[in-house]
Amino acid sequence: KYLGKKLEGRYEVMEIIGIGGMANVYKAYDVLEQEGLVVTVQGKGTFVAQVSPNIVAEELNRQVEEEFVQTIAKARRLQLSDAEIMELVTMLLDEGESDGNQQGGTR
Repeated sequence: KYLGKKLEGRYEVMEIIGIGGMANVYKAYDVLEQEGLVVTVQGKGTFVAQVSPNIVAEELNRQVEEEFVQTIAKARRLQLSDAEIMELVTMLLDEGESDGNQQGGTR
């Protein structure tokens, strides 16, 4: 029932290690720990790991890239050509610059 699922968005259930009359016991791994975002010190607790600003920037860039991929796929499903998509992106970038909303990007 729980195998392969995430609990509370953090623990990934990997296997059943015991079956009883009232409950089952599962082995789960802390996804945040596997990703290096938290560190567990036995007997002391779990702490936020020191994360390099470069790692944070890379993750944010990856998320933005994924959003672009999804948006481009949606535009193509709506039968927009690549030229129309580029025109729309250019228009939105130009509007952002004229509104003073440019966030330090370059073109």
